[in-house]
Amino acid sequence: MIEKYQHIKYYVFGLALILTNIVLGQDAVQNFGNLQFHNTASVGFHMDLVNNGTFNQNLGLTGFYSSNQLTVSGTSSPVFNDVEIVTENGLVLDTWMGITNNANFIVGDVITSKTNSDTYFNFIDSAFYTGSGNETHVNGYAGATNKELITFPVGNGQRIRHLTLTSSAINDLAKCA
Repeated sequence: MIEKYQHIKYYVFGLALILTNIVLGQDAVQNFGNLQFHNTASVGFHMDLVNNGTFNQNLGLTGFYSSNQLTVSGTSSPVFNDVEIVTENGLVLDTWMGITNNANFIVGDVITSKTNSDTYFNFIDSAFYTGSGNETHVNGYAGATNKELITFPVGNGQRIRHLTLTSSAINDLAKCA
């Protein structure tokens, strides 16, 4: 008789696990290994990104999309090729994040600490940006690696305040807030 109802016990236990996973759910994408997006990739993050692994040889398009605020954090800094930012309440960087091609500001700011210059949005080599404005810019630190000339898309809250850096030689790294 006990064996007859054993399957019901497993069914109820399995249902409880499924409901627990639905209620608690994953709240971030976490990388602990070696992750890479290839040339034709189009990947969208709709939740926070925690990068504790190697994630710096990416190609393709990476987007951050949410009506909530999203956060990029971890012990290792991600580097992306093309990035779209569509975060109504901002994309918060708790580590620096690099761009090697185009950063497209569509909705929301990239937000970094104004007291910690180690967290910044970094434009690497020939990287550029489109779409910056009063509602779409870097609110905090922006960086430029291997650049002689850059106009940083930085601002304070609801107002963009571009700063142009013109150098007589290529800078290994320059930061602006």
